[in-house]
Amino acid sequence: MLGDEFLEEKLRLLAKTGKILDIGGGLRISKRRGNRYDAKRAERLLPILNGVEYKVSDVVDTYEPDIVVDIESMPFADGTLEAVVCLSVLEHVKDPFKSAAELHRVLAPGGMCLAYLPFLFPFHAERGYYSDYWRFTHEGSRQLFARFLEIEVRHVHGQIGTISQLIPVGRIPGLRGFANVVDKWLARRRDQFTTGYYVFAKK
Repeated sequence: MLGDEFLEEKLRLLAKTGKILDIGGGLRISKRRGNRYDAKRAERLLPILNGVEYKVSDVVDTYEPDIVVDIESMPFADGTLEAVVCLSVLEHVKDPFKSAAELHRVLAPGGMCLAYLPFLFPFHAERGYYSDYWRFTHEGSRQLFARFLEIEVRHVHGQIGTISQLIPVGRIPGLRGFANVVDKWLARRRDQFTTGYYVFAKK
């Protein structure tokens, strides 16, 4: 995946703060906390978080988060968090701009947020847990985090990888890996035909 290097690079920066709140458990590195677990991702990312106080929040207590939090109205005082991860969350809230404003509010000056926003990606609501409302362009991603002083946006897939995500047979792991290799060979890193974007924002 073209965005993997960006994810790991920015996660290392967040880890230097010593504390990370993962809203929604989107890193998928905990078997116990969250409704998704990715063993390969955990193998890559857990060493980065060695010694870090890592906590997971969710809007419900179903998947045993450390804390139940509604991102549109978080129970944290202004400027009290240093590092927040918010992957694949903002498409599921009714007001993503209000949620982004909350992320900005709770972060201290110099605090960092690492987010993922889908663009060309299938509908993926989960009945009784979350709906699926929004998709974000490159420009829309920047607008969403416009309150922050620094914003970096990175494409996650190129054209071939994106197509593989959109068709049923393309989601077979071996074919997805092949698609990512082709995209690297074609150097589609700047192409706007992508599944979504990683956003790194600093207050």
